[in-house]
Amino acid sequence: MNKFFVACLALCSMGTLKAQKVNYDDVSFTVPVPAVYPSLQQSISFDVRATVTERIKDSFLASDEVEKMRAVFQSPMQVRFGKFSQVDSTGDFHVVSVIQRFKWVKAAGLPSSSMMMTPPKASGLTADVALYTRVYDKFGTLLYDRSASFPQLSIPAESEWGSGYDRKDPKTRTRIATQEAISASLRPFVYEIYGHTPELTSKLAYLEDVKKKSELKNVEEQVSQLKTVLRKEGVANFLAASEPYLPFWEKLANYQGEGDVDEVKRAALQNLSLVSLLKGDFEKAETYIAAYKPIDKNVKSMFGLVNTRNSDDLELLLKIVRARPENEIKPVSDKVLTMSEIQTINTYLSIPGTIVLEGKNAGTYEGVIRIKRPEPKLNSEESKGSGMMVLGAEDLLIQVPTADQPGNAKPLVVRSSVVKSLKGSDGTDYQIRKFGTVGFADGAIWYLLRAEYQSPKVTVFRSVLPSANEFVVLKWGDSKGVKSSFFNAKRSVLDYLKDCSVLEGKYKGSTTPFDIKQVALDYTNCQ
Repeated sequence: MNKFFVACLALCSMGTLKAQKVNYDDVSFTVPVPAVYPSLQQSISFDVRATVTERIKDSFLASDEVEKMRAVFQSPMQVRFGKFSQVDSTGDFHVVSVIQRFKWVKAAGLPSSSMMMTPPKASGLTADVALYTRVYDKFGTLLYDRSASFPQLSIPAESEWGSGYDRKDPKTRTRIATQEAISASLRPFVYEIYGHTPELTSKLAYLEDVKKKSELKNVEEQVSQLKTVLRKEGVANFLAASEPYLPFWEKLANYQGEGDVDEVKRAALQNLSLVSLLKGDFEKAETYIAAYKPIDKNVKSMFGLVNTRNSDDLELLLKIVRARPENEIKPVSDKVLTMSEIQTINTYLSIPGTIVLEGKNAGTYEGVIRIKRPEPKLNSEESKGSGMMVLGAEDLLIQVPTADQPGNAKPLVVRSSVVKSLKGSDGTDYQIRKFGTVGFADGAIWYLLRAEYQSPKVTVFRSVLPSANEFVVLKWGDSKGVKSSFFNAKRSVLDYLKDCSVLEGKYKGSTTPFDIKQVALDYTNCQ
């Protein structure tokens, strides 16, 4: 009898512990997102240049079709870019776009039988276009650099094209499609300049399994009403309708009743955070989120491969809608550049200095060394689907200053694999290194690295090309060092510099910001 009583008591206790459970419903709403670069609104004009990828195998175009497309670009592009006026070559902004993929598709989304430039004759033209677009200011400062893919880009009707188009020319439709793609690729930057009002999503929380606790049951009824108001009447009426419930939610945010108290607190803090955020009371929202984060739970998605937390999503939403001081844009020079000069900057990284080569052209060369900027790789399932291994390392192409017998400039083009050393005329050390493994994933890739910190004990190099997300740390006398991306920097660097025990204690598992250059300075000062 006693055992039966104890078992019943245990079961009842378990039921009490599991009584209330927080649940979340998705909600969507439109709110203003402030401009990131409002000072750029003072600019007036822009110019545009477009070209075709050199990675022809990913573009779905045969070589002759690429030449036809390049011919299309001989005519000026007419692009939409915010409130700015388009000019020929002297704009406040210079827009440079590279078309990486182009093919016509049926409006329904199924590929047409042809992958050529000639569009289908049916109405409702749709193109599959991928490109990357860069925007420079008139001094050559890179302001915007982004790839974009539009698998179903709708082309306007002929009546919307305006004057100056030969409607019978098939190339005209390609030109129109390209203009639409470039305009669409600029839209995120337009939002950063002017601000915008997008539709965003978040969650409202309520409690389940609370039949015997009528006070907690109220949350589900309140959220059900508020969801309907938000969906049908918008943010302003949602905020007005939620006002009577705020004192109750504040009480639940400090709940000390039966069952899992954190479940109740999570529901209350989720709703209080969202309401404060939509009100524009960002300091209060920040306070609620700070109280929410220590008790929040991971939510699994993608078959358990991805863990997210609702408090982190609220924190990101707060960052998006909260105005913040504008980052200063520092011009890279005081000289106003032409579009031709911008195209050179876009194509090459120029380093005045000295380069030492090995192999066939072994020797030391001085002057302006130009390193060709690799195109961003096309990020699409179609370009990844070949199933072929990359069998060679992807070299950087470098123009070395030389002259022919009469003394005329005749640059020598070499691959990065033959570079022994490179030093800028300003004293900056560079290295060219190969990362990755031939035959796996994207194969091996050559990187240009620039020294960002140097001391007698350690040097920190950061990648310049083809991306800027790799670091190499070298202790004095070590030719190999350790490579670390932003994603694994802390662990790999601390392991490499473990002969300085102070670093492990300062950075491992602590809230101290992890800056590789500061870590290198601490290592230099380590006794």
